[in-house]
Amino acid sequence: MIDFITFKDNFKQQAIFTRNDILVRYGNFYMKNLYYWQKKGLVIKLRNECYCFSEFIKLPRAKIYVCYELYKPCYISMQTALSYYKIIPDAVVTSIGITTNKTKYFSNFFGGFYYYNIKKELFFGYILTEINPDMFVYIAEKEKSILDYLYLGTWISATKKGIYSERFDENEIMTLNWDKLYEYLERFNSVRLVKKVNILRKINDKY
Repeated sequence: MIDFITFKDNFKQQAIFTRNDILVRYGNFYMKNLYYWQKKGLVIKLRNECYCFSEFIKLPRAKIYVCYELYKPCYISMQTALSYYKIIPDAVVTSIGITTNKTKYFSNFFGGFYYYNIKKELFFGYILTEINPDMFVYIAEKEKSILDYLYLGTWISATKKGIYSERFDENEIMTLNWDKLYEYLERFNSVRLVKKVNILRKINDKY
């Protein structure tokens, strides 16, 4: 029988661990231990066969890391990335990732996690980012997060009113690399997206 202190010591370097991780280390592990430890609040179930220790929830940006780890391949984008870069002012309730897998939604202790499917040729424009010490995620560059948001955000109308209503921070919009953004834009091959971006550019040109 493996006690919790020994178990935790063996997995303390992993922010998130899976059932497979456990079986690799302990081939004869009694899985009901996880259920008992969850009842005691020592372990949190993130999704089927995926867990973390309760202390993990106190880490800054822990939810972003969970979003990245729960469903792969994935990179963080849209409102979650835009909030991370302070391009939009609102706190994001549902964390959002981009994937080449099918669209998916999960919920757990941290809240909701939504994953948008995107074509393989549009799965680019992300960078490996350290969000906490020794904790890395792939997150969309500012320019790609804007494009993903305007492209996949079908609720955003391609009008001045529609773009302005998204309340993009004008100071942060000014920091965008517009040459890179337009280079990425060409790869989307979307007339509607071009229209949205051109309206956004006019916002930038005001300042």
